[in-house]
Amino acid sequence: MKKSISIQCLLLSLFCITFFGGCSNDDDENLKTKQLPIEAQNFLTYHLPDQSPSKIEKITSTDPENGDNYKVYFLDDLSITFNQTGDWLNITSPNSTFPGSLNLFFSGEESEYIRKNYPNDPIIGITPTFFGNIFTLQSSKELAFQTYQCIFLGETLDINSLDELPISIKQFISHHFPEAKYQTVIKNTSINEDADYNYIVWLNGNIKLEFDINNNWKELNGYGKLLPTSIIESLPTKVKEYLTNRYPDAQITSILLTHSTRYTIRISQTLQVVIDPERENTTIEIDKINEFVNKYFTGITSKSISVPFDYITLIINVNLSNGFDITMNKYYQWLTINGNGYPFPEALLSVLPDEINQYIAINAKEEITKVETVDYGYRIVLTNGEGVKFDFKGKYLGNEDIPITPYDKTYKYMRYHFPENLYRPATFIAGSGWTYTLSDGTKIAFDLEGNLINN
Repeated sequence: MKKSISIQCLLLSLFCITFFGGCSNDDDENLKTKQLPIEAQNFLTYHLPDQSPSKIEKITSTDPENGDNYKVYFLDDLSITFNQTGDWLNITSPNSTFPGSLNLFFSGEESEYIRKNYPNDPIIGITPTFFGNIFTLQSSKELAFQTYQCIFLGETLDINSLDELPISIKQFISHHFPEAKYQTVIKNTSINEDADYNYIVWLNGNIKLEFDINNNWKELNGYGKLLPTSIIESLPTKVKEYLTNRYPDAQITSILLTHSTRYTIRISQTLQVVIDPERENTTIEIDKINEFVNKYFTGITSKSISVPFDYITLIINVNLSNGFDITMNKYYQWLTINGNGYPFPEALLSVLPDEINQYIAINAKEEITKVETVDYGYRIVLTNGEGVKFDFKGKYLGNEDIPITPYDKTYKYMRYHFPENLYRPATFIAGSGWTYTLSDGTKIAFDLEGNLINN
């Protein structure tokens, strides 16, 4: 399936999936393939070229705004549901046998996680959503994954009952989102003991609410839509005062609460503010970070931007999906660029004086993977670990040994091998070493010297 079609499916699926409960089958009409939307026809031609539908039903929506859906049946009970524009909404095979041509919708990480943790409960269906995939198992359990990073989120709850959802969460939602409808509710059932959330609730309009292990909210994200004013009014007094005084016209679309007191708030498309009543507040201009990243890197699928919890001089940390880490000062000037073993792309070399690049090209057999500004100029680290010193004009000052701590060794390994799949920071166990937990629950352990123990 073409990528453009896949993206459309993911964006539209949540809007359409909720209709099944209010629809009726047009049993008298068995449609022909050519009567399907053109995108659905293309889907079947591309993915199932050797199979012909045994039956096609139109599912007529009772809501005139929703349009009709189509359910296509094949032999062996395989069925695929499409919306009115031809985007697929669901693939179901009760006997757990899926044609190989449909396996591309099942990522290796997701399938392996289910096989490993639900060994006697095969997959019988898949539904794309705004945030990823929901897999239906033979036991009727539904497993939610954030497909973007292949992170297992948990098991979904029945939105028609929600008896298991704590009453405090339901009261919070009814108070701040009285008109909202539940779209997907996920309970954290991960084997990852480091997971710090208990429930994720998606409301209509793709609004995400995340609650911690005590069922208090920790993230509210409207993904571009404004959050209710009642939530803003419920924030601590010092937080509200800072917002009112500094950003009276703020368009607040997301709030992330960390360390009990730190509020990271998106106040516009280009500004993010970190407010902590116990520490200095700071504003991050996202467009300036994006300008740097877009200038020197291509193919970046995601980035995280953070500020150290306890800092004296403001440092902005930027972690890219390609394995590079960048630190910037408050003026958005880079201080450190670390490829964690990856060589610098050609465009990135231009951040250095020409004299440095010329020296490295002539005298070094390895490529640059890290550069940091220091008091004398630039400290360069090559892919073999060798350190080279230059002044700010690019004059060679000599070589130096770059000590690497055991933890640095573990982090470098993880960033190099799993740049988009590092689920939580390392857990250090005294007398043992460091352990990282990946999104699929896999543990990767290192000893006290930073050497890999198992993978």
